[in-house]
Amino acid sequence: TPDPPPGYYPVAPAACPICEAQAVFDLRLSSKQRGAGWRCQKAGSRHYWEAQVQVLRRNLEANPWLFAPVVLRDGVQRLAPEGIQPGDVVLYPGVRREEVITQDSPP
Repeated sequence: TPDPPPGYYPVAPAACPICEAQAVFDLRLSSKQRGAGWRCQKAGSRHYWEAQVQVLRRNLEANPWLFAPVVLRDGVQRLAPEGIQPGDVVLYPGVRREEVITQDSPP
């Protein structure tokens, strides 16, 4: 079977991925999108949510687009999250996060 996506827990971990303390299953935090919920014996659900936020941050860093470009490539209209390639006909140039999110943007 393929590995689950980052942030998805098929079962609760034995140890908290943040502090390595014992982790226990928590049904209230379980969901179809995130799998088995768990809480840390030291920090409760806070470390569960910190682990989820780390995954979101990595995903945002890996994808610079707020709205990916739309191009015609080989006669087919498609999204181009990898960016505009030579030979593409640009239908929409896309918007990168860095173009609208500044240091002065509210959190």
